[in-house]
Amino acid sequence: MNDLHDLHPPPDSPAIVTRRLCRRFGDLVALDDLSLTVAKGQIFGLLGPNGAGKSTTIKILTTLLRASSGGAEVAGFDVTTSPVEVRRRIGYVPQLLSADGALTARENLTLSARLHGIFGQLRVDRVHEALAFAGLLNSADQLVRTYSGGMIRRLEIAQATLHHPEVLFLDEPTIGLDPVARKTVWERLEQLRADHQVTVLITAHDMEEADVLCDRLAILHEGRMAAVGRPGELKAALGPNADLNDVFAHFSGVVIEHGGSYRNIRESRGAIQRLGWPMFSALYESLAVADAEVRKLRRDPTELLSRAIQPVLWLVVFGKALAATLRALVQALVVYLIAAALHVAVRLEPLAIIMVICSVCIGACIFSTFSLVIACLVKTRERFMGIGQVLTMPLFFASNAIYPLDLMPPWLRVLAAMNPLTYLVDTLRSGMIVGGVSHYPLTTSFGVMIAVFAVLLIVGARLYPNLAT
Repeated sequence: MNDLHDLHPPPDSPAIVTRRLCRRFGDLVALDDLSLTVAKGQIFGLLGPNGAGKSTTIKILTTLLRASSGGAEVAGFDVTTSPVEVRRRIGYVPQLLSADGALTARENLTLSARLHGIFGQLRVDRVHEALAFAGLLNSADQLVRTYSGGMIRRLEIAQATLHHPEVLFLDEPTIGLDPVARKTVWERLEQLRADHQVTVLITAHDMEEADVLCDRLAILHEGRMAAVGRPGELKAALGPNADLNDVFAHFSGVVIEHGGSYRNIRESRGAIQRLGWPMFSALYESLAVADAEVRKLRRDPTELLSRAIQPVLWLVVFGKALAATLRALVQALVVYLIAAALHVAVRLEPLAIIMVICSVCIGACIFSTFSLVIACLVKTRERFMGIGQVLTMPLFFASNAIYPLDLMPPWLRVLAAMNPLTYLVDTLRSGMIVGGVSHYPLTTSFGVMIAVFAVLLIVGARLYPNLAT
């Protein structure tokens, strides 16, 4: 069930075919009329400078991105009309780390196997096979965060091939690795092809890697195919002393810079890069991830505290909103006391008081985070005071705080409907004043206010570091 499929493409069909593949992002043409064919069992390299279209091509071929026009087939299936069949037959190793540093190699592989729907003894055998393939049997139960960059990359390749894919995609697999680790990864890829006839499509900036590994390669330039062929053929076309760096520079117009793109190996909480298998329920997959998380917490209970207080910036922003809420509740209490002293009829039913408290809290959160966003943008107290007044007063007058909505001209009523203060005043009037009428349903008013606060909270958390610069 795991790597045997009901549908079988013709045995002589290429592993990858693209036909006039195009991808546009607005006016930007990221990929332009790309046509290439990769035979089964080949290691095929995509070379090109940044922005040439390499990552866009891989995203389309792995069904993560739709092409604007043209077509592509992977393992005999169309990436647009049969994406599920494509996903079953591919593995993908992204450029960024996908192994979980807080789990061991064995736990990472077990989680990946469960997400691929590999069960029982087969899963045990596949995990052991993957550990042996990656050369990690002796360190299988050590945390991945203690691994070297080369060990992590070998683990990620093992994860991506647990389900025995027909085609493996690797986005710059050895970037940032030392020469010894890089050659070890090359050996593992060659072993994959020899043992399982896996077709490999690799993007690279390393010309030595492309020369050693790739049977054929294509050079992309500004989204178009600039050259395609065997490394030896491309070098021979330029002259007897040309190397692949010369070929790259000739067709792309870019000079290779060595040693400037070393990747920092870091912990990444982006669990296994998974493309989705519909035959396994979301519940089972959630349980697999939950099991991995519980293992981490059992190993390091302080992780629970760490997660409870992260991210700090969100807490800072939320703390400021909470302080404003406490002040607003005191002010609301004063209003009730003044109303009682003046014999003004106010609603004192428990539900009405709860509604007022909720309205006051949300309103205070909105205006405190709104003020924080302004402060983050302007940075100085003088500008903050000036801009705060300029923005706050129109909000006050373009609401129903002074004039009822029914008495407003149509254009002002439209502005009031987009003003969160309108919904705050509406809920306060209906919850506090006897006979107060709500113009909007309470669910609408609270929904709008909560949504506005959520947006301001996110923006405030992102901008807050600007106060220190």
